[in-house]
Amino acid sequence: MSDKNEKYRAQLREATAPHCDGDVETVGIFQPKGVLGARPLAEWDRGAVTASREHGTATDQLILELPGDEGTIRFESMKLMSGGFNEPVFEALNAVG
Repeated sequence: MSDKNEKYRAQLREATAPHCDGDVETVGIFQPKGVLGARPLAEWDRGAVTASREHGTATDQLILELPGDEGTIRFESMKLMSGGFNEPVFEALNAVG
């Protein structure tokens, strides 16, 4: 294991510990199965969707408010080790808040 990964795991354990009963033995990052090959579930008019950003300790959230009573979709973006990879998306959506 690289030192870089272990430092990142330590940061995640520290962030997770206050939310868990007992000791946090280890942490990992997972995504839903099949997400890379997912098909679109719906489409909306771009002007009808409002985007905002919520800054967290380890992640930034992209929040899409859908039109009418269709609700909200929240996405998470890892901040650590990302090198600002998703910044152009937040900027394009004017979700820099």
